[in-house]
Amino acid sequence: MRSKNYVTMMDPLQESFGDTMGSILFIPSLLGDIFWFASILASLGATVRVILDVSGYISIIISACTVILYTLLGGLYSVAYTDVIQLLFMMVSLWICVPFALLNSASENIAYTAVNKVYQEPWIGNIQPQYIARWLDDLAYLVSSCLLCLFL
Repeated sequence: MRSKNYVTMMDPLQESFGDTMGSILFIPSLLGDIFWFASILASLGATVRVILDVSGYISIIISACTVILYTLLGGLYSVAYTDVIQLLFMMVSLWICVPFALLNSASENIAYTAVNKVYQEPWIGNIQPQYIARWLDDLAYLVSSCLLCLFL
């Protein structure tokens, strides 16, 4: 994408399929971004609500203002730096969880629970004959979409 000087993810699609199709393909992308941003604000608001003990709407407004402020002040570099900080926090937090998960009485050997009933039914299943066509269809569109991304 850099070698062809594309600016957005829609640029290769617009170049391949034309302006009209590029405009049509922009609509799902826009809707996806709007819903993604709303879900991020809702989860951030829920976190702020628990930490600061404020109402849901106020916590979402505080979260949105914080994100907008640090993005305006630092640009994309501030977004990248906060992503790195979040990654470090997640890595440390997940490693802190490992001893608790291993020492929990509900933890069992995954190979044993895959095929034997312990606390619930075994989780390795099988494909019912009436769903084979559906699984093959899912496989076909996943493979073809990956190939499309590879060659665009």
